[in-house]
Amino acid sequence: MSRVRVLSAVLAAGLIASNSPALAQNPADLFEKAPPDVDNALRERIAVFYQSHVDGKPRKADEVVAEESKDFFFAGNKPKYLNFEIIKINYSDGFTKAKATVACETYIMMPGFAGKPVKLAAASQWKIVDGKWYWYVEESQNTVTPFGVMKADPASAAQAPQGMPDLAKGPTLNSLRNQIRVDKESIRFVAGREGSDEIRIKNNLPGSITLKMQHGRMEGMTVSLDRTEVKGGETAVVSVKASAKARVPSVAEKIVIDVEPLRQQFAVDVIFDPAQ
Repeated sequence: MSRVRVLSAVLAAGLIASNSPALAQNPADLFEKAPPDVDNALRERIAVFYQSHVDGKPRKADEVVAEESKDFFFAGNKPKYLNFEIIKINYSDGFTKAKATVACETYIMMPGFAGKPVKLAAASQWKIVDGKWYWYVEESQNTVTPFGVMKADPASAAQAPQGMPDLAKGPTLNSLRNQIRVDKESIRFVAGREGSDEIRIKNNLPGSITLKMQHGRMEGMTVSLDRTEVKGGETAVVSVKASAKARVPSVAEKIVIDVEPLRQQFAVDVIFDPAQ
């Protein structure tokens, strides 16, 4: 596929240039302007949501995700971004709901774009709950977010086909990231008992990815990654072992797995249940 055809496919998928006319404000939007205090409050919450992924701390976004949408959010991929810019906000329902368009800069693994950051236009939905703005997903819809396409039915998302993306239309950022699968969101141990578990990372892409693992200080535990380079179709395994004297943290520890060159991140909680 030529670079021109690839670029056309990427643009159709939502990649934008920072000076695109599509980002210009429509004069008609002036009549949709919210009161300054409402608009400022929403922008602050949007900033928390996207900055958490620029910082590589997706759990920080939890504080601005609506309770009923948390499962959908944490089931999605958590890529890392270089920066973000709020482009447009459309309000509805008497300024109690809004749709935000945000430009997120990232790197994308595509021919002709290696090492060159591009911007992805991402839409997100927000609503006021108990006086505060929260990111949410309509249960009847699939929502395209900067973290991939999140299914309204978590069970359907888990059963989604893991085959190769449709390259006839040109690969998109989301289609590439959706080919990386982590088999669990948390692992559990019992305090005062030995235990072990594994986290499996499957690469369904034709090319290789590089993994980097990070975690806090886990006394009495060993965490190991069996490989850092994962070729197409292969699976990497993170082995976690806890001794009977493992320190039980006051809050769940996290094992964070970074995926390059997709600038993608997964966080797996390490939880200790009390002994019965």
